[in-house]
Amino acid sequence: MYKELFAEVASILYELDPLHITFDGIAPTDEYEPEARTILPRLRSCSSVGDARRAIHEEFVQWFGPDNAGSESDYQEAAERLWAAWQRRS
Repeated sequence: MYKELFAEVASILYELDPLHITFDGIAPTDEYEPEARTILPRLRSCSSVGDARRAIHEEFVQWFGPDNAGSESDYQEAAERLWAAWQRRS
């Protein structure tokens, strides 16, 4: 189950490309796997989409710094989709 969830989280992040680094699908499809590895465990302690958004944003800030990560609100769609995936698979 974890492998499938991990793959889905990484795929969602790649599709949404919050840092705009995949250049129209040219970047390797595993581009967001490191971030998925740190986000996924944090979803366990989340109880809402808002919690998930905050956790996702915090991870991107940790990985890329506040200027590159952007604002927490930029992660709303990612949070909604990752939270839904988490709910389905947990």
